Amino acid sequence: MRFKVLDDPKVADYIEKKEELATKVQKISKEIESLEEDRNKLVLKIQRYNDKATPLIEKYQDEKELGEYEKYSRVYKDQESGEIRLEIYDEVEEFKIFIKNREEEAKKKKDAEQSSKTKGNN
Repeated sequence: MRFKVLDDPKVADYIEKKEELATKVQKISKEIESLEEDRNKLVLKIQRYNDKATPLIEKYQDEKELGEYEKYSRVYKDQESGEIRLEIYDEVEEFKIFIKNREEEAKKKKDAEQSSKTKGNN
C-alpha cells in the first residue's frame, strides 16, 4: 500500500476537527447506552411492582359494582388528594367521545378543503 503525505493546513484542520467530533459522538453514544441500561432496570422494577400490586388490586375489582358497559381501567395516585384510585370508564361514553372527535375532525377537514377551494377561485 502506498500513501501520499498532504501538507495542507486546511485539510489537517478539517481532519482534526472531524476526529474531535467523532470522539464526542462516541462519548455521547456510551452515555446514551448507559442511560438506556438504567432506564431498562427501572422499567423492570416498575414491572415487578405492577406484578405484586395486581393481585392486591384485583381484590377491589368487584364486577357487581360495574354498570353494563363499565370496565376497570387503571389504578393511580391522585396528585392533589394523594388518594389511590381505581379508575372505571364507561365504554359507551368513550365511544360517544370518539365519534364526536371524529365528526369534528371531518368537519375541520371539510372546512379546510372548502376554504382552499375558495382561495383558489379568487
